[in-house]
Amino acid sequence: MEPSDFYGIGGMDETACVDHIRDDVLHAALSNVADKFECSFCGRKPEPGEPAFAVELDELGVRVWDVLNWLYQSTEDGGDPWRCYEEYDNTYVMYETVEDAVDPEYAMHIVERLIAATSSTDAWIPSDSADPSALGWGTYSATVRTESRFVVVGASNRPGYEDEPPARIGKFLEALLAYVESDLLVELPADSTLYRGRMTDDARALLHKVRKEPSTELGSAPPQLAKNGRLSPPGISLFYSADDLHVAVAEIALHSEYDQAVMGAFKTTRSLRILDFTRPLTKLPSIFATDDESRRRWTFARFKKHFTDMITAPVVLDGREAVDYTPTQVVAEWLRWVPEDRIDGIAWPSHLAEEKGDVAADSGDALSGAHDAASVPLGRNVALFFGYGADFQSVPPTAVELARPIQRKPTLTLAADDITSHQVSRSVRVAELREDEADDDPYPMFMGF
Repeated sequence: MEPSDFYGIGGMDETACVDHIRDDVLHAALSNVADKFECSFCGRKPEPGEPAFAVELDELGVRVWDVLNWLYQSTEDGGDPWRCYEEYDNTYVMYETVEDAVDPEYAMHIVERLIAATSSTDAWIPSDSADPSALGWGTYSATVRTESRFVVVGASNRPGYEDEPPARIGKFLEALLAYVESDLLVELPADSTLYRGRMTDDARALLHKVRKEPSTELGSAPPQLAKNGRLSPPGISLFYSADDLHVAVAEIALHSEYDQAVMGAFKTTRSLRILDFTRPLTKLPSIFATDDESRRRWTFARFKKHFTDMITAPVVLDGREAVDYTPTQVVAEWLRWVPEDRIDGIAWPSHLAEEKGDVAADSGDALSGAHDAASVPLGRNVALFFGYGADFQSVPPTAVELARPIQRKPTLTLAADDITSHQVSRSVRVAELREDEADDDPYPMFMGF
């Protein structure tokens, strides 16, 4: 083969110790073809009678090339002009793929040699094969923001339908069902506490009103009052809450001009199935494992990252949230209604749980004093798929609740003794922004109560 005809990673004279490979799957694969007795990177020589311990670097190149072409595709392949993507060069994709798989002491030298031995385009885009479906998260997000979000087409006899936005969104969402049964699906036990509340300019007046009808006033909003949320559009009511009181107050205060809050500590009456995006995925497969199950788990890890990044990203409430919330809203609604085994809600991390700095706390019912935010326990946001109505009940039930036409055992209860009021204090950190600086701190405001 003439060098000009070569396309891939190869033509290297170097050898490398198999022991320099830290990835277990890649280490095992290269061990099977180790037939060299010298390492070009650490200078190791064989001891008398020692078996081969190194491989030609081309053997590593072949396996890296296979993974590269699963994760990315060359822009020379044409791609889809409808598809939104970022382009990456050889250096970026090689480091992303190989660096963590090799002993850090030799990783840079080995990766640079692989880059030099790569004969291909110097421009790559993310491959559809490494996304949860034929439509990647970036393209999916752009589509539901700007092209289609209310129509999902699963099948049609009309020519060309499969390349149109509704059909491609359908493929993306259908692929997510394969990931519902994952390490992220957990049980929220019965008698768990979830905090939810309302901001106000008069906590005393709202507290008086809430104590008359606790679960009705602090439960999910009526449809006509349900606002645009990260997981639900206007008019569709969900139970947005947090499993930590401080986090719950900070979250609702961030989106309010008021500085007083009335909060309720709801109790679950039964165990609930939650897709918990705060949980780390256990037993993550190697990127060099090529079996279907390993790659399925790897692609779900990538989806988890995209979804979590988007659901936790700060959104400026200047009207843009009407569009920016749509990707996660569509996913949440799909997960709410489509899985055969019903999911009761979604949990995700709150960046407000990790803020550091001085905050002031003032509870109108029982607690008053100063607290260091660093001592506030980490919490998570929890959205349950329960709207306004009979899923909520006060303890004891009120006359209004007992008169409901639909009577069933509630999913969440709220006792009058578990209602508290709080004063929120805000502080702003200001730093000069230089023109050559990126936005290093997307969360400049701290809140406490």
